Amino acid sequence: MLKWLVTLIAALLVLGLLTPWLNRLGLGRLPGDVRLRAARGLNGAGVASPDSARRINELYAYKCYQWWSFYALLLLSKAYCP
Repeated sequence: MLKWLVTLIAALLVLGLLTPWLNRLGLGRLPGDVRLRAARGLNGAGVASPDSARRINELYAYKCYQWWSFYALLLLSKAYCP
């Protein structure tokens, strides 16, 4: 268990360090993401709205909830039925 945790932390650290380089290549964004860049006065600073990633996460959470509620109901029905 500890080896998996150390591996996961190391992978997240490497991914975090490579994120600026990957963004220059165009990776890390989905087609529905919105990126607004400011005028020259703000040194090109901008705002990014990862709308697609949010929707994918919502769908994943919804499907996990459906799965959990189905199996919880199944387990409860088996527990109370003779």
